[in-house]
Amino acid sequence: MEKIPTGQNQYKSESESDIENEPHLSGQEGIDMMKTTTDTIEGINVKEFLESEDGREMIRNKKIVLAGPPRSGKSCMRQGLKEVISSNSENPYPYILTACPDGEGSWFQETMNADSELANKLKSEYKAKFTPEFVNRISDSVEKLSLELSFIDVGGIISPENKQICEHANGAIILAGETAVREGAPANWKEFFSELGIPVLAEVYSDYLGKEDVVNEVDENGVFRGSVHHLERGEKLSDRECIKFLSEHILNLGK
Repeated sequence: MEKIPTGQNQYKSESESDIENEPHLSGQEGIDMMKTTTDTIEGINVKEFLESEDGREMIRNKKIVLAGPPRSGKSCMRQGLKEVISSNSENPYPYILTACPDGEGSWFQETMNADSELANKLKSEYKAKFTPEFVNRISDSVEKLSLELSFIDVGGIISPENKQICEHANGAIILAGETAVREGAPANWKEFFSELGIPVLAEVYSDYLGKEDVVNEVDENGVFRGSVHHLERGEKLSDRECIKFLSEHILNLGK
């Protein structure tokens, strides 16, 4: 499959994209198109991975990368997952490691909801570029993560820096919006993780213009597929059906 460019500014915001020239991809259509593109990459079979002794041992301490093209809504979905999982005291605490120097740490969404002006001011102050020191520090942190459940929120490009950061993870979730799905970007991310030996646990279509979520059953390879609608800062995300079912899928991995 021909690789598409992976520059930082490749994808516009889904709310700003020139997608009016194409019929809007509904939630199910987006899920189906995403699957069609990612099926071109062999990847790691999640079901077989979790049935193996090595796989069960690896997933005991889940280190799951949240990945996908820029502006797909990863920070919003990250916050939604955290809220859903944290709402039950019997669940493991969902630790979030921010692995991109974009100034948008795990604090950002809650601050944005409370004071958007302050959140944007702090983000601009913290924003930086990848440095060898940053990449080495985050890579070491991923390797040493020992909590039961951790999410690693990486930047939106496929790069040597992200490869080094992700190499000690043991699972991935790919989130992509309409423009990126039409251009086949999820397949590039699946190939990225396959080369690292990391199984893609879930593929989620970010349906910005949608009105409701769509949840498919986990497929024959053990991959969760769904569509989450209108990921937007300030929205209540913990009641999104896709995020709730994805949280349950993650918590039940390896059981």
